[in-house]
Amino acid sequence: MVPAMTVVGAYECVEEFLAADPSVDVVALDLRLNSGDPGDPRIQGIHAVRRVAQDYRVCIYTDERRRLVLANCLSAGASGVVHKTDTPQTLAEALATVAGGGVRIT
Repeated sequence: MVPAMTVVGAYECVEEFLAADPSVDVVALDLRLNSGDPGDPRIQGIHAVRRVAQDYRVCIYTDERRRLVLANCLSAGASGVVHKTDTPQTLAEALATVAGGGVRIT
C-alpha cells in the first residue's frame, strides 16, 4: 500500500520554489532542473540541495547513479535518494520516511 500524501506544488526551478516558500513536510528534488543551457544561472545539483536543505527535508529524485555525486548530496543535507526507475510505492515510502525525519536510500 502506498502511503497517503498530498502534492503541494511543482516548481520549474529551485529559485521559484524558494520564492513560493511552501509549507511542506518533504521536498522531492530533481538534481537536473536547468534548461540544458550551460549559461543557465539557476541553482542546480549539490548547490540546490544545500540551499533547499537549509529550510526543508530533502529527498533527491534522480536518475544519477554516480556514488560520489549522491554521497555529496547527502553531505549537503539530503536525507534520501530515490531513483526515477524505482516504483511509485518506493518513492512514496521514501518521501514518508524522510518527512518523518528518517533516511532512505534506494
